[in-house]
Amino acid sequence: IERFLAAYLPGAIEGEPAPLALEYAFAPSLTDALRLLREVVQEPSDGRGAALYVHDLDTGVTADASRLH
Repeated sequence: IERFLAAYLPGAIEGEPAPLALEYAFAPSLTDALRLLREVVQEPSDGRGAALYVHDLDTGVTADASRLH
C-alpha cells in the first residue's frame, strides 16, 4: 500500500520562468519517499524557493525535511 505522498516544487532561478509543475509520487515507506526525492531533487546554487513535502496518508504526520539532516 502506498502510504506516503512525496512532493517536490522545483526552485526558481532568477531570470528564468517560474516552475509550473509540482512533481509528486507515492511510496510505501518514509525511507522510500525520501530516497525518491533524493533522486529527483536538483537544486542549482543560484536557485531559491524549492520545497519538499512528505505526508503520511494514514496518520496525517508531516515530515519536516530540515530536521532529517
